[in-house]
Amino acid sequence: MQDSFWNSHYQAFSLQEPSGFGRYCLERQLRASDTVVELGCGNGRDGLALGQTVSHYTGLDACAVAVGNFQKVANDLPPAISSRMAVQQADFTDLDFNAFGEGAKRLVIYSRFSLHSISYQEADRLLANIGRITSAPWVLMLEARTIFDTLYGVGSKVGLHEFKTDHYRRFIDPEPFLADVASRFAVRYFEVAPGFAPFGDQDPVVMRAVIQSHPA
Repeated sequence: MQDSFWNSHYQAFSLQEPSGFGRYCLERQLRASDTVVELGCGNGRDGLALGQTVSHYTGLDACAVAVGNFQKVANDLPPAISSRMAVQQADFTDLDFNAFGEGAKRLVIYSRFSLHSISYQEADRLLANIGRITSAPWVLMLEARTIFDTLYGVGSKVGLHEFKTDHYRRFIDPEPFLADVASRFAVRYFEVAPGFAPFGDQDPVVMRAVIQSHPA
C-alpha cells in the first residue's frame, strides 16, 4: 500500500514552488558552493530550487514515479543547470554518503518531511550513516512532523507515535530526538513551532533542525 500511495500521490502532485523550509534554507543556511543531497526529493518541489542555487544537487527517493517526474523536469532545464543535478531512486536510509562528499567543500543532507516517513530503525541507521561521513564537512538540515501535530492519532496505531492511514507516519517526539542528536553531533539550530509548514487548512507543529559534524 505504501508504494501504491506514493505512486498515486506523485502522479497527481504538481506543486513546484519551494516549500517554506526550502526558502528558509536557501535564504539563511545554504551556500552557493554546497553539494546537496536531498532525502525524499519527491517530484522536485524543493530540489529544482536547490539545484539551481548550489554547486551540485542529488535528489534521492524510493518512489519511481516521483523520480521519473522530477527527472523529466530537470532534463528540460538549461544544460548549465541540469548538468549539476542528478536524481536517483534509492533507499536513503541505507547509503554510504561519502561518495557524495568527494571533492565537496561542504556536504548538505537536506530532509524535508522525510524523517517522519521512516521507522525508528531506519532513522537510527540513517543518522549512523550520516555520522560516518568523512569525505567532506557535512550539515544536516531537516524539517519533520512532531507529536504535537493535529494529525497525531489519525489512523491505526502501529507503534510508539506511529500511525498508518493510506501511508505510514512516525511523529517525532522533539525532546528525545534532540537529546539523541546532541549526543552524536553539534546542534546549530533547533525549533519546534507552528507556522513553518502551512498547507490548506493545516498548520502542523513541526520541528526544524540544523545539525553538523563539528562546531563551526
